[in-house]
Amino acid sequence: MQILEGERGLIGALPSIERYQSAFMAQNKLLSRTTLTGKISSLEQASTLFEFMEETHRRFGSLQERLIGCLVEESIKSAALEATSRAQAVIDTLIRNLFERTADVGFLATDEDLVAFLAHPDGAEIEQVKRRLEEYVRKYTVYRNIKLLSPEGKERVSLTTRGAHFRSEQLPQKEPYQEIFRSEAQGAELFYLSRMHSGDQAVGVLVLDFDFEAEMAQIYRTLAKDLGGILALTDAKNRVISSSDTARLPVGSALPLSEPYRIVILAKRAYLAVGVKTKGYEGFYGQPWQGVALIALDRTSSSAAKSQESRTVSLLPESLREIVSQAEEITEDLGDVVINGELIASKTRTYSLNPVLENIRAIGEQTQQIFIDSLGNLEQTVISSLLGDVALLSRLAVEIMDRNLYERANDCRWWALSTHFRKSLAQGALQEADQKQMGEILAYINSLYTVYTLLYLYDKEGRICAVSSPESAHLIGQDVRDNCTQKALANRNTQHYFVSDFAPSPLYDSRPTYIYHATVLSPEGDASVGGIGIVFDSQPQFEAILTDMLPQDHGGAVAGAFNLFVDGHDRVIASTHSAIKPGDRLPDALRERVGVPAGLCHYEGCDYIAASAISEGYREYKRSDGYQNPITALTFLPAKRG
Repeated sequence: MQILEGERGLIGALPSIERYQSAFMAQNKLLSRTTLTGKISSLEQASTLFEFMEETHRRFGSLQERLIGCLVEESIKSAALEATSRAQAVIDTLIRNLFERTADVGFLATDEDLVAFLAHPDGAEIEQVKRRLEEYVRKYTVYRNIKLLSPEGKERVSLTTRGAHFRSEQLPQKEPYQEIFRSEAQGAELFYLSRMHSGDQAVGVLVLDFDFEAEMAQIYRTLAKDLGGILALTDAKNRVISSSDTARLPVGSALPLSEPYRIVILAKRAYLAVGVKTKGYEGFYGQPWQGVALIALDRTSSSAAKSQESRTVSLLPESLREIVSQAEEITEDLGDVVINGELIASKTRTYSLNPVLENIRAIGEQTQQIFIDSLGNLEQTVISSLLGDVALLSRLAVEIMDRNLYERANDCRWWALSTHFRKSLAQGALQEADQKQMGEILAYINSLYTVYTLLYLYDKEGRICAVSSPESAHLIGQDVRDNCTQKALANRNTQHYFVSDFAPSPLYDSRPTYIYHATVLSPEGDASVGGIGIVFDSQPQFEAILTDMLPQDHGGAVAGAFNLFVDGHDRVIASTHSAIKPGDRLPDALRERVGVPAGLCHYEGCDYIAASAISEGYREYKRSDGYQNPITALTFLPAKRG
């Protein structure tokens, strides 16, 4: 791997700018030769004209140097912003996923059936334990395997023959969980381990085998689209631990990155490389990894396809526009020189001067055109890049939403498998002690999964019988029968879940949210004895997704940019715009952008670069589980900024 430094190296990595520099050099040589020819062949009366011509030549040269420097700066800035946003998305999307795994391992480590098996491994059938583990994996397909180990690390049960072994020092002791990453010849592995207890006695260790490589492949599919580059993860030692292109950037290779970017050569191609750390999620930061994006500079600086829409906006800084204005002034001065020269030639009948003057006029006009073309090319590249950026942000926002809600659909079904819930609700009339114990279990679960404001159990009559929060104890006994609870109570399939409409709920302070439901079956599994409802804390969760996906510049989120989630009826689900609230109808001026990948729109006196993306689901969620809820993410970036 080669690293480029300095402006000369950068220009060499930007083919279109190198072409403009070469074109300027050719015009400068031609102007020098023409001026010299004119000086030699002209009369004494024309000498002052050519002295002015030489001064004009110097002014052109100085302006060209400024332009080339600005072109390099703007091209690199555009590439760096795009690379940074993609690299940030790589690591943050992964960290959001892994946060959920830390909660899963804490919950499953308390499963009473699994704990009972490890406490008395000779008293239970291994096949029965496997069936219970399979129930969990069927709902959470992010896991390749689940293992139960003895306190010393000896394997007791495993769903597959995957032979992961752990040294005694790798087993968790007092910490809630242990996260272990391995990069082996056969591929990367990521495990979550938690010690399991029966009372005060440690009876074993739970191991969740996360499908790391499949998850990274999914992330890369979303983020590498239209990139023309490579995405990766690096560890604390700057080694590549995952790559979207292992041929060009193999796992295990060193990739030291410096702030704010580095230019590297891979396979004779120049890339701008950026590495960023995670922003974290719910206070979780995971391992000291970096998201990395490498963007091919020849792609970034190539001529972008021009669209009718993009010609109506201007996004280049004023400093670049001033250069073009100054080039026009120099060309006008040059035109005046040519006119004066033609007058002198006419008066003195020095007609040999005319061809020289015509060449000078043509060279001046051609040089000015290079200025105009170079800025036009850059502007189209910037606009094309921004259109791609907002399209990516909207696509990523709705995918993260789907990923988030995938977890909610799985959580309710996991928790409904609790043997304690099944036995207690099967009794019918509950004693106060039973309600208290179920409430304590719900409270423990809620402490692990902080994205919920309330978890509650209801009996087969649809009355709440336990809640996760003491502040919600007044809800016990309340009848919560509605369409979702009725479906849950009539269900007998542990794979099914049910979701409310996004609507105001008294269980969420009359604010709109989703409530997920799952059926609690009898211990025998032949009848519904109640259900579990989980109230998603939608407002901060959705706002956080939209805020994270706002277009960025070097100072953070771009002023005036905003994001929205809307449902299939153009009703706003979440918004970062202060005047557009959840539950509102999408304004007419914005509705026309729904379903349009990227383009321009006008809203309340401002032009915006806009993009939309409709949810496509995640894994089996919304794809093969029967749930339909088309959500669109919309991103709006001001076309003119300060």
